Amino acid sequence: MKNYDVIAVGLGPAACSAALYTAMGGYKTLLVGQAAGSLYKAEKIVNFYGQEVISGKELFEKGISRAKEVGAEVEYAQVVEIAYEEGGFKVKSDKSEYFAKAVLLATGAARGKPKLGGLSEFDGKGVSWCAVCDGFFYRKKKVGVYGAGQYALGEAKYLSGIGCDVTVFTDGRETDEPWEKTEKRKIRTLYGGDLLGGAELEDGEQIPLSAMFIAEGVASSSDFAKMIGLETDGNYIKIDARCATNCRGIYAAGDCTGGLLQVAKAVGDGAVAGVEICKYLKTL
Repeated sequence: MKNYDVIAVGLGPAACSAALYTAMGGYKTLLVGQAAGSLYKAEKIVNFYGQEVISGKELFEKGISRAKEVGAEVEYAQVVEIAYEEGGFKVKSDKSEYFAKAVLLATGAARGKPKLGGLSEFDGKGVSWCAVCDGFFYRKKKVGVYGAGQYALGEAKYLSGIGCDVTVFTDGRETDEPWEKTEKRKIRTLYGGDLLGGAELEDGEQIPLSAMFIAEGVASSSDFAKMIGLETDGNYIKIDARCATNCRGIYAAGDCTGGLLQVAKAVGDGAVAGVEICKYLKTL
């Protein structure tokens, strides 16, 4: 396991801005995430202070380059789990495991819900968005994981490890890595009574399930918030004026905290978080 003073989960403007302060402050800093998100995909950025019209991808790459110049390390990987560890936090990606004394969540806004029949009807009644949070209640039972990427695979591995009988439902997509029990047929709808009963496939076959864990795409900051018990307001993480969450040592910045979803705000949030993380690390 690689050890750091601070890990920023995300590679966008909030994460890079914070890394400037923590790395220049002498703290071993890692940014881990993927080249994705709204900034990376933006055709043009026209309203950022002191910057001429620039593509989102170019601005993203400039942020990464500057963070590296001041000593921050960058790893392109998909974070799938954050957990408490003695003296700090364990951060697990699809490539490695890391330890940090402080963590900054800066993965952008939460992803949308998949278009899945019965999803809202059984939300909280067998449909779950967090294996670490709810898996305990379904040990030794048949459960499903909905998704096709590394995040879904990570949830499946966790659930299997605590004794669940896990089927991964890819909804017709190819998986990054095969799972022993994979169902590629599309789901027509989730069914049940007061609680989830299972998934009905496109050909009418019904597969009984006690739970369906939604792990679509890449884990967002709100997903990690659920894993470690952070307070949220809808899909946004609650923070104070110091960008601190209700958990000592965990901070959040940028779009995942709501408000104005703009590069300028994310950079400002990141600066506040970076300074406050430095202050926090000095107390340890």
